[in-house]
Amino acid sequence: MTAAVTRLWPLLLAAVLAACATPPTDPLRVTGERLFIPVTVNGIETEALLDSGAEMTLIDAGFARRLGLAYAGEDVARGTGGSQPVRFAENVSLQAAGFAEDSVTVAVLDLTDVSARLVGEPVRVVMGREIFDSGRYFLDIDGQRFERLSRDTEPPGLALPLGEERGIRQLPVRIDGLPPVPADFDLGNGNEVLVGRDYAEAAGLLDVHPVVGTKPGGGIGGEIERDLLVIDSLTVAGRVFEEVMVAIDPTPTASSVNIGVPILRHFLITVDFPEDTVWLQPRPTSEPGP
Repeated sequence: MTAAVTRLWPLLLAAVLAACATPPTDPLRVTGERLFIPVTVNGIETEALLDSGAEMTLIDAGFARRLGLAYAGEDVARGTGGSQPVRFAENVSLQAAGFAEDSVTVAVLDLTDVSARLVGEPVRVVMGREIFDSGRYFLDIDGQRFERLSRDTEPPGLALPLGEERGIRQLPVRIDGLPPVPADFDLGNGNEVLVGRDYAEAAGLLDVHPVVGTKPGGGIGGEIERDLLVIDSLTVAGRVFEEVMVAIDPTPTASSVNIGVPILRHFLITVDFPEDTVWLQPRPTSEPGP
């Protein structure tokens, strides 16, 4: 018996080491143009839609009931589709991708419409900008990587300043070679580049580019109809995307431009909200075009 155990021991040790060497599951799930990360809310594990364009984390009303959240006020949430009632819950515990906070204030609202119309699967949590406000993160959408970084080394890529409007961080882009314009850095946008109607009219885009169709859109607040145009070019961090389909956002609070996953997935992204900077490096295998 002793001899048998002695012969088996190296095999058992090799198996244990192999198991320990297995890399952890990627913390980012990419489904179409939507990004999901594991999240723990008040000790309950689930998934969250990653959305840098959300001013705060959102929790579906049904999931909030399961968590037993207590409410501390209410308001109206304004999104790209309009507005809808929202309640707030305080002192919520959130953990995700190196972020951990025990006293987060979250917005609670019915995400049924957004889940069915935009995502195609139930969404319990929308992880907002709190995670990005907490430090530096690396994101490779097509490589399915999202991880917290130290600030010990300079990130690769072109460094761009991050501004802010209405609680959304913005980076400079160019449309059709016009002067730079701030664009929302919106990982929650899984559709076309959005161009606000006010900016489109001021820049003369509607005079140059005919409407080629319409498409329903809009997030929180419901569905709206948007005109579609094809612009000549969109320049982001020196990379030129040609003949880009854009949707005109008619809402009065629309940003000048909003870029989301269809454009950002062509870059390796290092983002640091506290340092007001994003670094964009074109992915080696990425072909020009959105």
